[in-house]
Amino acid sequence: MLSLLIPIYNFDTSELVYELHAQALNANINFEILLVDDFSTELKEKNSKLQNLKHVVYEELTCNFGRSKIRNYLAGKAKYDNLIFLDCDSGIISIDFIEKYIQNVDKKIVYGGRIYAKKKPDANYYFHWYYGVNRESQKIEIRKQNPNKGFQTNNFMIKSEIFNNIKFNETIKGYGHEDTLFGYELKNRKIEITHIDNPVIHLGLEKTDDFLRKTKNGLNNLIVLTNLFPDENGLFEDIKVLDYFFKAKKFYFCGLIKLMYLIFNRLIYWNLKGKNPKLFLFDFYKLGFLCLKF
Repeated sequence: MLSLLIPIYNFDTSELVYELHAQALNANINFEILLVDDFSTELKEKNSKLQNLKHVVYEELTCNFGRSKIRNYLAGKAKYDNLIFLDCDSGIISIDFIEKYIQNVDKKIVYGGRIYAKKKPDANYYFHWYYGVNRESQKIEIRKQNPNKGFQTNNFMIKSEIFNNIKFNETIKGYGHEDTLFGYELKNRKIEITHIDNPVIHLGLEKTDDFLRKTKNGLNNLIVLTNLFPDENGLFEDIKVLDYFFKAKKFYFCGLIKLMYLIFNRLIYWNLKGKNPKLFLFDFYKLGFLCLKF
């Protein structure tokens, strides 16, 4: 019936796994919860105790696989036809989370959504929360308007046969855009994502410095994608920052943007770390980085 697949990295997954386990038992279905630790530096001992639960398998890797490879690895170990991928820093907010997925097992791929806590976090984590609330947390009505755009890996169910025919591209290293390429492959194969109102809450906020560092890693991955798929215009048209970049390049604005980025990037950085961050400045920060790198 269901294989719940959770890659772990430096996060306590106990509450998540206990809730999923209880809901799956209550649903009286065949299920497994596969946990693979991606060479964490902390919390291994606590997470390892979860293997004492029935239907739970826990494994620790001896090197870091990364976001794409570990998901492919988990899918390869799954024994059921319906794979549910969840990020380890997810929180279950619905008592019928598993049931909602069971009701949609006839679908090829289903995305449940992501939300953020209503309460503002500590100042060090504020920008990640602010960005998530305003950009990543989309109501189902918005998601349905363009089902295959902005696919995210944090909370989705997919048929194992479909996943194993596509898989995540392991060329994409570190943080960022492995989900973009996966969503594009689904689009190419005319596999439409079904959206349901079954979000998880994103608990693992990053400090602003870490979030910006990971953002730059994601932008570097975009550069890798453009080099790997130079003629795939359909891949890039749904990525706003790349769309802006190619337009700027076409009209010879990249030199000016790069200059402005070099002059103002520290001021933008301090705005993003402040109490009133501006997302348009964050967008320019990303565009400027691309113009500098290309």
